[in-house]
Amino acid sequence: MKKLVISMFLLGLLVGCSGEKEESANKDVTQDVTVVLDWTPNTNHTGLYVAKEKGFLKKRDLMLTL
Repeated sequence: MKKLVISMFLLGLLVGCSGEKEESANKDVTQDVTVVLDWTPNTNHTGLYVAKEKGFLKKRDLMLTL
């Protein structure tokens, strides 16, 4: 079981670190993303609010709705 977990981890690492970058056909398209949070906003969601406020997601052509 331990070998399977390690193998899956290494496979995921290799796939995630592949150097190829996928180019989109139309770079002017903004993708809408909706994230459903818990009942009330809390400290777990700070990163999402900061990224939206600072415009980090706009640089990646993402429109976030919380």
